Amino acid sequence: MITAFVENTRLQVLVIAVLVVAGLAALASLPRTEDPRVQNRVAVILTPFPGATAERVEALVSEPIENRLRELPEAKTIESRSQPGLSIVRIELKDSITATEPVWSQARDKLADVQSDLPADALPSRFDDERGYAFTRLIALRWVWPEGSTKHAVDNTELAMLKRYAEELQARLRSVSGTDLVDIYGAPQEEIRVTLDARQAGALQLSPAEIAAAVGAADAKVAAGTLRNAHNRLLVEVAGELDSLESIRRVALRVTDDGATIRVGDVARVSRETKTPATELSLVHGEPAVVIAARMLPSMRIDRWSKWIDATIADFSTALPGNIVLETLFDQQDYTTARLGGLSLNIVLGF
Repeated sequence: MITAFVENTRLQVLVIAVLVVAGLAALASLPRTEDPRVQNRVAVILTPFPGATAERVEALVSEPIENRLRELPEAKTIESRSQPGLSIVRIELKDSITATEPVWSQARDKLADVQSDLPADALPSRFDDERGYAFTRLIALRWVWPEGSTKHAVDNTELAMLKRYAEELQARLRSVSGTDLVDIYGAPQEEIRVTLDARQAGALQLSPAEIAAAVGAADAKVAAGTLRNAHNRLLVEVAGELDSLESIRRVALRVTDDGATIRVGDVARVSRETKTPATELSLVHGEPAVVIAARMLPSMRIDRWSKWIDATIADFSTALPGNIVLETLFDQQDYTTARLGGLSLNIVLGF
């Protein structure tokens, strides 16, 4: 057979052509990213504990989480760092673990179990096992001032507007085929603030603790009970969940001797405001901005995905007001194209 192949020129040309076409087809369908996707063996658990010292964070948050995670036989190392108001726990899996998702699922379950042992003032823990993968595109929305403007500092009002546009862009990028994850960084966090009128509250002999307890008791988050019969089991829920500023203002605090009801709105101002100090901040050109980070699926070709992303961004940009600028901070396609160009050159030189 080898002799027939060597003596038959047409067969040689046909085989070489088939190999070249197959190679080009494989190259065209090959996923293209700057770096290969590897199994992530490291996860980070972030648990905010506002107002607590580093010592309290260590004793009340970090140690209980560490002890619960040590029940995982797949864990190689577990480390923690406690700082004022925040617990950071890092877990690394053994090198022999090839399927990490089942282990991370168990870790999430154990983290959920330990939440009831943490202080009531501690916020829910955040389990992050996606830090090992780079984002494919970083986009910034920032505020610019017209010429002649006397204002040059971005305040919470402008940041709140940037956040709304960032959330709209996030929703659009998520709908693009091949998108794995879209996160927002630097967006201001909103909170409902109840500001007491000390004079009015003092006249009615209402303490801040009493008002806070009344507001907390009025917010129905769980079912009040269940109704059961031979065939059905129904949950009974209490109406009146605090879902608006007005519902908070209407919370009853006390009934006077003459039958009048004193409500939160009578002794306090209820408003929606930006949380201060900010929990995170993104700076672009030295000014506060909101950054949208997008990552594509590892099975995608970055050149095709980038075309769809570019079209989505171009369409979104037409709806932006003149004082909001969209800027690309990082595009992985440039680095991937350069690497593939170098690879192609080496292949050509090899021939």
